[in-house]
Amino acid sequence: SSLVNINSSKSEKSNHKRILLWVILVAIVWTLVFHDTISEYIFKNTEVIDIIIPKESNGNSEEALKVYKQAYELFQRDTYDSYLQSLNKTLKSLEINSRSYQSYVLLIDNYLSLWEVIRQDSQNSSSLTILMSKATELGAEAKTIQRLEAKYLMNQLRFDEGESKMLGNESKDGESLQTLGIIAYFQNRFDPSMQYFKQAEGLIPHSPRNLYFTGLIYHLTGEYDKSVEAFLHNIKNHPLHALTSLELAIIEVESLGKVEQANMRLIELLKIKENLFPSKQALTYYYLGVTFDKMSQKDKAIKAFEEALAIIPD
Repeated sequence: SSLVNINSSKSEKSNHKRILLWVILVAIVWTLVFHDTISEYIFKNTEVIDIIIPKESNGNSEEALKVYKQAYELFQRDTYDSYLQSLNKTLKSLEINSRSYQSYVLLIDNYLSLWEVIRQDSQNSSSLTILMSKATELGAEAKTIQRLEAKYLMNQLRFDEGESKMLGNESKDGESLQTLGIIAYFQNRFDPSMQYFKQAEGLIPHSPRNLYFTGLIYHLTGEYDKSVEAFLHNIKNHPLHALTSLELAIIEVESLGKVEQANMRLIELLKIKENLFPSKQALTYYYLGVTFDKMSQKDKAIKAFEEALAIIPD
Protein backbone atom coordinates (compact mmCIF):
# COMPACT_ATOMS: atom_id res chain seq x y z
CA SER A 1 0.00 0.00 0.00
CA SER A 2 2.79 2.42 0.92
CA LEU A 3 4.54 1.60 -2.38
CA VAL A 4 1.37 2.47 -4.27
CA ASN A 5 1.11 5.77 -2.38
CA ILE A 6 4.74 6.64 -3.15
CA ASN A 7 4.29 5.89 -6.86
CA SER A 8 1.02 7.82 -6.88
CA SER A 9 2.71 10.80 -5.24
CA LYS A 10 5.54 10.73 -7.81
CA SER A 11 3.01 10.50 -10.63
CA GLU A 12 1.06 13.50 -9.29
CA LYS A 13 4.24 15.59 -9.01
CA SER A 14 5.19 14.61 -12.56
CA ASN A 15 1.72 15.58 -13.82
CA HIS A 16 1.89 18.91 -11.97
CA LYS A 17 5.25 19.65 -13.57
CA ARG A 18 3.92 18.80 -17.02
CA ILE A 19 0.89 21.04 -16.51
CA LEU A 20 3.06 23.90 -15.22
CA LEU A 21 5.42 23.40 -18.13
CA TRP A 22 2.63 23.77 -20.69
CA VAL A 23 1.09 26.77 -18.90
CA ILE A 24 4.45 28.55 -18.96
CA LEU A 25 5.03 27.62 -22.61
CA VAL A 26 1.62 28.97 -23.66
CA ALA A 27 2.13 32.19 -21.69
CA ILE A 28 5.54 32.87 -23.21
CA VAL A 29 4.57 32.05 -26.78
CA TRP A 30 1.37 34.11 -26.54
CA THR A 31 3.25 37.12 -25.24
CA LEU A 32 6.11 36.94 -27.72
CA VAL A 33 4.01 36.16 -30.79
CA PHE A 34 0.68 37.92 -30.45
CA HIS A 35 1.74 41.47 -29.60
CA ASP A 36 1.19 43.70 -32.63
CA THR A 37 4.30 45.79 -32.14
CA ILE A 38 7.43 45.37 -30.09
CA SER A 39 6.88 48.88 -28.70
CA GLU A 40 3.86 47.60 -26.77
CA TYR A 41 6.14 45.71 -24.39
CA ILE A 42 6.70 47.06 -20.89
CA PHE A 43 9.37 44.86 -19.34
CA LYS A 44 9.90 44.25 -15.69
CA ASN A 45 13.18 45.53 -14.24
CA THR A 46 13.85 47.51 -17.42
CA GLU A 47 14.25 51.27 -17.30
CA VAL A 48 12.08 53.00 -19.87
CA ILE A 49 13.96 55.69 -21.79
CA ASP A 50 12.70 59.18 -22.55
CA ILE A 51 14.10 61.20 -25.46
CA ILE A 52 16.32 64.09 -24.37
CA ILE A 53 16.63 67.37 -26.27
CA PRO A 54 20.25 68.55 -25.82
CA LYS A 55 20.84 72.06 -24.53
CA GLU A 56 22.72 74.58 -26.66
CA SER A 57 26.48 74.48 -26.13
CA ASN A 58 29.53 75.74 -27.99
CA GLY A 59 32.50 74.05 -26.34
CA ASN A 60 35.62 72.46 -27.77
CA SER A 61 34.57 71.03 -31.14
CA GLU A 62 37.63 68.75 -31.38
CA GLU A 63 36.84 67.19 -28.01
CA ALA A 64 33.20 66.77 -29.05
CA LEU A 65 34.30 65.08 -32.31
CA LYS A 66 36.52 62.66 -30.39
CA VAL A 67 33.58 61.60 -28.19
CA TYR A 68 31.32 61.37 -31.26
CA LYS A 69 33.73 58.95 -32.94
CA GLN A 70 33.69 56.76 -29.83
CA ALA A 71 29.90 56.84 -29.86
CA TYR A 72 29.74 55.91 -33.56
CA GLU A 73 32.08 52.95 -33.06
CA LEU A 74 29.86 51.69 -30.22
CA PHE A 75 26.74 52.15 -32.36
CA GLN A 76 28.20 49.93 -35.09
CA ARG A 77 28.54 47.02 -32.67
CA ASP A 78 24.76 46.56 -32.97
CA THR A 79 23.92 45.26 -29.48
CA TYR A 80 21.54 46.49 -26.80
CA ASP A 81 24.38 47.41 -24.45
CA SER A 82 26.41 49.13 -27.18
CA TYR A 83 23.40 51.24 -28.19
CA LEU A 84 22.96 52.35 -24.57
CA GLN A 85 26.65 53.24 -24.33
CA SER A 86 26.57 54.99 -27.70
CA LEU A 87 23.53 57.00 -26.63
CA ASN A 88 25.31 58.23 -23.52
CA LYS A 89 28.46 59.10 -25.47
CA THR A 90 26.45 60.96 -28.12
CA LEU A 91 24.66 62.99 -25.46
CA LYS A 92 28.08 63.77 -23.93
CA SER A 93 29.36 64.94 -27.32
CA LEU A 94 26.37 67.26 -27.74
CA GLU A 95 26.80 68.48 -24.18
CA ILE A 96 30.28 69.65 -25.16
CA ASN A 97 29.24 71.13 -28.50
CA SER A 98 25.70 71.02 -29.88
CA ARG A 99 26.52 72.41 -33.35
CA SER A 100 27.19 69.09 -35.07
CA TYR A 101 24.46 67.63 -37.27
CA GLN A 102 26.36 64.30 -37.33
CA SER A 103 25.91 64.01 -33.57
CA TYR A 104 22.20 64.75 -33.88
CA VAL A 105 21.85 62.10 -36.60
CA LEU A 106 23.64 59.54 -34.41
CA LEU A 107 21.47 60.54 -31.45
CA ILE A 108 18.31 59.90 -33.49
CA ASP A 109 19.75 56.64 -34.81
CA ASN A 110 20.39 55.48 -31.25
CA TYR A 111 16.89 56.35 -30.06
CA LEU A 112 15.35 54.57 -33.05
CA SER A 113 17.57 51.53 -32.47
CA LEU A 114 16.49 51.48 -28.81
CA TRP A 115 12.80 51.92 -29.72
CA GLU A 116 11.75 48.80 -27.84
CA VAL A 117 12.57 50.50 -24.52
CA ILE A 118 11.60 54.07 -25.45
CA ARG A 119 8.48 55.29 -23.68
CA GLN A 120 5.71 55.31 -26.28
CA ASP A 121 3.93 58.62 -25.82
CA SER A 122 3.22 61.84 -27.71
CA GLN A 123 5.96 63.75 -25.88
CA ASN A 124 8.70 61.44 -27.12
CA SER A 125 7.24 61.48 -30.64
CA SER A 126 7.37 65.28 -30.56
CA SER A 127 10.91 65.21 -29.19
CA LEU A 128 11.99 62.96 -32.06
CA THR A 129 10.52 65.44 -34.56
CA ILE A 130 12.40 68.28 -32.85
CA LEU A 131 15.69 66.34 -33.10
CA MET A 132 15.15 65.72 -36.81
CA SER A 133 14.41 69.42 -37.37
CA LYS A 134 17.56 70.35 -35.46
CA ALA A 135 19.67 67.95 -37.54
CA THR A 136 18.23 69.47 -40.73
CA GLU A 137 18.85 73.00 -39.47
CA LEU A 138 22.51 72.16 -38.78
CA GLY A 139 23.09 70.73 -42.26
CA ALA A 140 21.93 67.10 -42.41
CA GLU A 141 21.01 66.13 -45.97
CA ALA A 142 17.43 65.36 -46.94
CA LYS A 143 18.36 61.75 -47.81
CA THR A 144 19.70 61.25 -44.26
CA ILE A 145 16.47 62.52 -42.73
CA GLN A 146 14.49 60.29 -45.11
CA ARG A 147 16.46 57.29 -43.87
CA LEU A 148 15.72 58.18 -40.26
CA GLU A 149 12.03 58.67 -41.04
CA ALA A 150 11.98 55.27 -42.79
CA LYS A 151 13.60 53.71 -39.73
CA TYR A 152 10.89 55.25 -37.54
CA LEU A 153 8.18 53.79 -39.81
CA MET A 154 9.87 50.37 -39.58
CA ASN A 155 9.62 50.56 -35.80
CA GLN A 156 5.88 51.02 -36.30
CA LEU A 157 5.87 47.94 -38.57
CA ARG A 158 4.84 50.21 -41.45
CA PHE A 159 7.30 48.67 -43.90
CA ASP A 160 5.57 49.71 -47.14
CA GLU A 161 5.53 53.33 -45.97
CA GLY A 162 9.17 53.03 -44.98
CA GLU A 163 10.01 51.77 -48.45
CA SER A 164 8.07 54.67 -50.02
CA LYS A 165 10.03 57.08 -47.85
CA MET A 166 13.27 55.67 -49.25
CA LEU A 167 12.12 55.87 -52.89
CA GLY A 168 13.99 58.60 -54.68
CA ASN A 169 16.77 58.42 -52.09
CA GLU A 170 19.75 57.90 -54.36
CA SER A 171 22.11 57.57 -51.44
CA LYS A 172 24.44 54.58 -51.59
CA ASP A 173 25.79 54.95 -48.06
CA GLY A 174 25.95 51.83 -45.91
CA GLU A 175 23.24 52.87 -43.44
CA SER A 176 20.73 53.53 -46.23
CA LEU A 177 21.50 50.19 -47.87
CA GLN A 178 21.02 48.42 -44.53
CA THR A 179 17.70 50.22 -44.03
CA LEU A 180 16.52 49.12 -47.48
CA GLY A 181 17.73 45.60 -46.74
CA ILE A 182 15.80 45.42 -43.47
CA ILE A 183 12.62 46.75 -45.10
CA ALA A 184 12.90 44.18 -47.92
CA TYR A 185 13.57 41.43 -45.36
CA PHE A 186 10.37 42.18 -43.44
CA GLN A 187 8.46 42.34 -46.71
CA ASN A 188 9.70 38.80 -47.45
CA ARG A 189 11.60 40.06 -50.52
CA PHE A 190 14.70 38.07 -49.70
CA ASP A 191 16.65 38.37 -52.98
CA PRO A 192 16.77 42.19 -53.00
CA SER A 193 17.34 42.19 -49.24
CA MET A 194 20.40 39.99 -49.69
CA GLN A 195 21.73 42.27 -52.41
CA TYR A 196 21.35 45.36 -50.22
CA PHE A 197 23.31 43.75 -47.38
CA LYS A 198 26.06 42.57 -49.75
CA GLN A 199 26.40 46.15 -51.01
CA ALA A 200 26.38 47.47 -47.44
CA GLU A 201 29.16 45.04 -46.53
CA GLY A 202 31.42 46.81 -49.01
CA LEU A 203 30.77 50.16 -47.32
CA ILE A 204 30.51 49.08 -43.65
CA PRO A 205 32.66 45.94 -43.63
CA HIS A 206 32.82 45.72 -39.84
CA SER A 207 29.06 45.93 -39.22
CA PRO A 208 27.74 42.68 -37.68
CA ARG A 209 24.27 43.64 -38.97
CA ASN A 210 25.18 42.60 -42.52
CA LEU A 211 26.09 38.98 -41.78
CA TYR A 212 23.31 38.70 -39.19
CA PHE A 213 20.60 39.45 -41.75
CA THR A 214 22.40 37.36 -44.36
CA GLY A 215 22.15 34.41 -41.97
CA LEU A 216 18.48 35.13 -41.28
CA ILE A 217 17.68 35.18 -45.00
CA TYR A 218 19.47 31.87 -45.60
CA HIS A 219 17.54 30.39 -42.66
CA LEU A 220 14.15 31.49 -43.93
CA THR A 221 14.91 30.24 -47.45
CA GLY A 222 15.88 26.83 -46.10
CA GLU A 223 19.63 27.09 -46.79
CA TYR A 224 20.60 26.03 -43.28
CA ASP A 225 24.27 25.25 -44.00
CA LYS A 226 24.82 28.73 -45.44
CA SER A 227 22.89 30.25 -42.55
CA VAL A 228 25.06 28.47 -39.98
CA GLU A 229 28.21 29.48 -41.89
CA ALA A 230 27.16 33.16 -41.90
CA PHE A 231 26.27 33.11 -38.21
CA LEU A 232 29.51 31.35 -37.19
CA HIS A 233 31.52 33.87 -39.22
CA ASN A 234 29.70 36.71 -37.48
CA ILE A 235 30.26 35.19 -34.03
CA LYS A 236 33.97 34.76 -34.79
CA ASN A 237 34.32 38.42 -35.81
CA HIS A 238 31.81 39.82 -33.29
CA PRO A 239 31.59 37.52 -30.24
CA LEU A 240 29.43 40.04 -28.35
CA HIS A 241 26.76 40.14 -31.08
CA ALA A 242 24.43 38.07 -28.93
CA LEU A 243 21.55 38.12 -31.43
CA THR A 244 23.61 36.02 -33.83
CA SER A 245 24.27 33.38 -31.18
CA LEU A 246 20.57 33.30 -30.29
CA GLU A 247 19.47 32.82 -33.89
CA LEU A 248 22.07 30.10 -34.41
CA ALA A 249 20.81 28.27 -31.32
CA ILE A 250 17.22 28.51 -32.64
CA ILE A 251 18.31 26.90 -35.93
CA GLU A 252 20.11 24.17 -34.01
CA VAL A 253 16.96 23.41 -32.02
CA GLU A 254 14.27 23.79 -34.68
CA SER A 255 15.97 22.75 -37.91
CA LEU A 256 19.13 20.74 -37.20
CA GLY A 257 18.15 18.71 -34.12
CA LYS A 258 21.35 19.70 -32.30
CA VAL A 259 19.62 20.17 -28.96
CA GLU A 260 22.58 19.65 -26.62
CA GLN A 261 24.77 21.96 -28.72
CA ALA A 262 22.05 24.63 -28.65
CA ASN A 263 21.67 24.17 -24.90
CA MET A 264 25.38 24.83 -24.31
CA ARG A 265 25.29 27.81 -26.67
CA LEU A 266 22.33 29.35 -24.84
CA ILE A 267 23.96 28.85 -21.44
CA GLU A 268 27.07 30.67 -22.71
CA LEU A 269 24.90 33.36 -24.30
CA LEU A 270 23.29 34.20 -20.96
CA LYS A 271 26.75 35.19 -19.69
CA ILE A 272 26.57 38.20 -22.05
CA LYS A 273 22.79 38.74 -21.92
CA GLU A 274 23.27 42.49 -21.38
CA ASN A 275 23.87 42.62 -25.13
CA LEU A 276 20.31 41.42 -25.79
CA PHE A 277 17.15 43.49 -25.68
CA PRO A 278 14.69 42.40 -22.95
CA SER A 279 12.46 40.58 -25.45
CA LYS A 280 15.44 38.60 -26.74
CA GLN A 281 16.59 37.80 -23.20
CA ALA A 282 13.15 36.31 -22.61
CA LEU A 283 13.41 34.39 -25.88
CA THR A 284 16.83 33.05 -24.84
CA TYR A 285 15.41 31.69 -21.58
CA TYR A 286 12.44 30.29 -23.51
CA TYR A 287 14.64 28.31 -25.90
CA LEU A 288 16.88 27.26 -23.03
CA GLY A 289 13.73 25.81 -21.45
CA VAL A 290 12.84 24.11 -24.72
CA THR A 291 16.27 22.45 -24.89
CA PHE A 292 16.08 21.29 -21.27
CA ASP A 293 12.59 19.94 -21.92
CA LYS A 294 13.81 17.98 -24.96
CA MET A 295 16.68 16.67 -22.83
CA SER A 296 14.11 15.48 -20.23
CA GLN A 297 15.43 17.89 -17.59
CA LYS A 298 12.01 19.17 -16.57
CA ASP A 299 13.05 21.03 -13.41
CA LYS A 300 15.64 23.04 -15.33
CA ALA A 301 13.13 23.63 -18.14
CA ILE A 302 10.56 25.05 -15.74
CA LYS A 303 13.18 27.27 -14.09
CA ALA A 304 14.22 28.64 -17.51
CA PHE A 305 10.59 29.32 -18.49
CA GLU A 306 10.04 31.09 -15.17
CA GLU A 307 13.07 33.30 -15.90
CA ALA A 308 11.47 34.22 -19.22
CA LEU A 309 8.21 35.06 -17.48
CA ALA A 310 10.10 37.29 -15.03
CA ILE A 311 11.08 39.50 -18.00
CA ILE A 312 8.04 39.54 -20.29
CA PRO A 313 4.82 41.33 -19.26
CA ASP A 314 2.14 39.91 -17.02
